[in-house]
Amino acid sequence: MALGGNQRILVTGANGYLGSRLCNSLGEGWEVFAVVRSGSELTRLEGGAISLHMLYADEGDFFSEVLQIQPEVVIHTATDYGGQDTRAKEVEWANLEWPRRLLEVFIKGGGSVFVNCDTSLPPAVNHYAFTKRAFRERLKIEGEAVQVINLVMEHFFGPGDGRFVSFVVDQLRAGAHPLSLTAGEQRRDFLYVDDVVNAILMVLEKRREVGPGYVEVGVGSGEARPLRERVEGIADLLGVSRDVLEFGALPYRDNEPMCSVADVSILKGVGWSPANGFEEGILKMLRVSEGGSP
Repeated sequence: MALGGNQRILVTGANGYLGSRLCNSLGEGWEVFAVVRSGSELTRLEGGAISLHMLYADEGDFFSEVLQIQPEVVIHTATDYGGQDTRAKEVEWANLEWPRRLLEVFIKGGGSVFVNCDTSLPPAVNHYAFTKRAFRERLKIEGEAVQVINLVMEHFFGPGDGRFVSFVVDQLRAGAHPLSLTAGEQRRDFLYVDDVVNAILMVLEKRREVGPGYVEVGVGSGEARPLRERVEGIADLLGVSRDVLEFGALPYRDNEPMCSVADVSILKGVGWSPANGFEEGILKMLRVSEGGSP
């Protein structure tokens, strides 16, 4: 996808699963500043953007460096999902305080478009979702100063992402039977990672059509199916008997949303549509895991 203008773009979480794919997809016309931590594994960024500069978030005065660079665009993908070994303050810093400071410096430096990768999870689900929602509210205020495109992202998946779909595929292929699951009645919207990247690039290219100020853009397939149906579909593709799937063996987590689906009206309005269905995405994952190309 051709994106116009010789512009400076800063991508946070640039060595992460989504951030690296975005950096690698930003071609001619973009000067890419990839925000990473010192000592980070950078192999995902090899052979990507034509003009790529590393910017280390934990070295020197990072925010002063951003002010000097004066990026026109920020794509904020960095996040902290939390976990048993992560303190609440660390999650708050990563998901709320750090991006808030980045936003302030971005505005001060004359930036024009701040793209935020948000979550569709309700804030009551966990501290990760709570802090992401808190930053969303901050972005609504700052939408008067810059264009803010807040991407409300559903569940994306792809080769080696370490998320739910990959977990199910890996467990079934490894013969980890039975596989304990919830009842699987919750309806989820899944989107293959390549389509997520293309959606973000499309929104960036058509940002004037998206609209000024603060805008929320749903990123997903626009269709939610029961989780049980999706897991059974994976088992069928792998040739594994559905009998090994122990639905109901695990309880739902507290405040589990029973239906989550993206409103893709804005994406459709700018000409985007997913190139991969759920089954096509799984088949691509399998080809990559077997050493082939997607």
